[in-house]
Amino acid sequence: MEKIAEKRRLKINTIHDHLVEIALYDPQFNIDPFVPKNIQRVIERVVENNPSFKLSTIKEQVGEDVSYFQIRLVLCKQKTKE
Repeated sequence: MEKIAEKRRLKINTIHDHLVEIALYDPQFNIDPFVPKNIQRVIERVVENNPSFKLSTIKEQVGEDVSYFQIRLVLCKQKTKE
C-alpha cells in the first residue's frame, strides 16, 4: 500500500479508503491480507456485544494494536454478508 501511495502521490489513508470501498461493494474481496483472522474475530465480537458502529467506541474496546482501517474493513465485510 505504501508503494502504491508513493507512486500515485496519494496519502496512505486514500489507499485505505479505496480498499474499504472495494470491500463494501465486492463480497468476494478478501480482507485477510489486511486483517488477520484473529483480529477479525475480536472486532466481530465487540460489535456483537455492543452493536454500535461508532468507530471510536469499537477502537476503545479492541485496543491500540487494531487500526481504524482494519475495523472499517471488518464492518464492510459484515455488511456484505447481510
